[in-house]
Amino acid sequence: MGKTDVALIVVDTLSQTLGDAEESTIGMQAFMHNATKLSRHFGCCVVAIHHVGHNEKDRERGGSQIKGNADGRIWVERAETTPFVPIEGSKTFETTLHVMKVKNGPDGFDLKAKLFEYKMGKDSDGDDVTTLVVDRIEEASNSKPVEAAPAAKELTKVEKLRRGFIDVFDKKADGKPTEIGLDGKTLVRKVPLAEIREGMKAAGHLPTDDKGNIPREWINKLHEAKTSMTMSGKKQTLVEKDGMVWRIYGEKG
Repeated sequence: MGKTDVALIVVDTLSQTLGDAEESTIGMQAFMHNATKLSRHFGCCVVAIHHVGHNEKDRERGGSQIKGNADGRIWVERAETTPFVPIEGSKTFETTLHVMKVKNGPDGFDLKAKLFEYKMGKDSDGDDVTTLVVDRIEEASNSKPVEAAPAAKELTKVEKLRRGFIDVFDKKADGKPTEIGLDGKTLVRKVPLAEIREGMKAAGHLPTDDKGNIPREWINKLHEAKTSMTMSGKKQTLVEKDGMVWRIYGEKG
């Protein structure tokens, strides 16, 4: 069998990958980190199938990391079935796709997908084996025009630095050997803080003056961004100790 490049990885469902970890804190942080690593390693798109909230039916369950870190978010809602028969006698379904977020593109509009049930064969008990096939996708009649989509909220300097910090850390950590974490059980990859800072300068996340020094304002903003990720609490994602930085969760030993 020849080598085939991976184009798409589908995680169905996200919650089943978390084990005992909580969806609202470390579990979701770990998932977003691992999904990003898969995407970079294979050079492909990673799609996570996730449930809506128990009380808030118009947003995904768990923490807010998905909103900030996912490149795209589509809320899929079962719509009223409209009769149409692409194959006589088949069951038909209609689904509304609410396009909530598209990175570097327009969002805030709806699409309508029409599907039909396709019989693939019989199982060992003689029951039908079926799947759903997309017949067509069209713009929903009540969809807002693309031009009317709300403008993306401008990120603060601290948020930009947080994202830049994580991006550089992940790239640097990939080449580091594993070490035992603070709990004595998990393996972590430690990156020198100075190396992350230099990487952020090289990637343009941190401005420098003519002498290559970071302006005091940006040093303070970087400290604020780093502290928000390393401070103990529910939102902690990183550990900083003795000039080294690593993720609060690690790999199994």
